[in-house]
Amino acid sequence: MATSIQGSKIVFPDNTEQTRAEKVLNVHFNKNSTRQTIPLNSGNQYIWQGNTFTRSTADSSIFVQASLKGHDDYSYPYYHTFVELRNQDGTKYTSVIGSMYIHHVTTSGSGHQDNQHVNWTVRKMWTPSEIGSNFGGTWEIWYGYGGPNSNRPFVIWNPNSSDDSRGTQQYSTSTVWEFAPN
Repeated sequence: MATSIQGSKIVFPDNTEQTRAEKVLNVHFNKNSTRQTIPLNSGNQYIWQGNTFTRSTADSSIFVQASLKGHDDYSYPYYHTFVELRNQDGTKYTSVIGSMYIHHVTTSGSGHQDNQHVNWTVRKMWTPSEIGSNFGGTWEIWYGYGGPNSNRPFVIWNPNSSDDSRGTQQYSTSTVWEFAPN
């Protein structure tokens, strides 16, 4: 059986149905290319306010995708990285789910190498049931890391040729999509 459209639903070959679709209301993009040393910490440390935006409707979901570039791994496995959504009244929705980092591994697979790249990726969706019906005002996306005993996932954020003469300026990106029922 082929995929078919039957009235207001899509029926797939395995007979599953899709009766609802989302539409994109807004997309917000930000880039940071400033080379920085990130601090050692005990507890949570914020390093970047990735985006500010206005939530359009009370029934929208917020999806965040980010790529933060690091250099010179410091502690692996580290305690945690996180992404945080803040609404206009200051309420924070912090999640370690969907935020992770990976150090460069030796060619033998025996472990991580110092002075190599560290990729921190984020893919997180907040639904209306998680963030409520507040909309309008300024909403923010923040990125950070946390744990005890003066740690950090890497030393340099957005490395450049001063970290490795073969390299060029690296940058981190943050994109926010706002979805709503169609």
